Amino acid sequence: MQEIKINNIKFSSFVKLNIVIQIALGIFVGLIGLLISFFSQNVYFNAGDFKITGILAGMINLIFFPLTLGITGIFISIFAYFPFKYWVKIFGLRIFTMCESKD
Repeated sequence: MQEIKINNIKFSSFVKLNIVIQIALGIFVGLIGLLISFFSQNVYFNAGDFKITGILAGMINLIFFPLTLGITGIFISIFAYFPFKYWVKIFGLRIFTMCESKD
C-alpha cells in the first residue's frame, strides 16, 4: 500500500470519481430496497401514473437508483469541483492506495 498526496485534480477525474461513488451508493440503496421487497410489500416505485409495489418494484429500484444517482453525481460534480479543488490546494489530500504505474 502506498500513500499519495493529491495537490490538484482534473475536472474529468473528479466527475468520474463522483459518478462511481454515486452509482455504488445507488446499487447499495437498490439492494436494500430489493431485500426489503422480499419480506414485505412496503417497497414502491412511482413514475407519474405508473405505480408498482412488491418484488417487481424492488427490482426496478435496483436499476433506477444507480442510474438516477449516477446522473445526480454529474450535477454534484459540477457544483462541488471548485470548493473541492480549493480545499485540496489549502489542506492537501492524502490517500492510501495500491496503484499500477504505466511504464
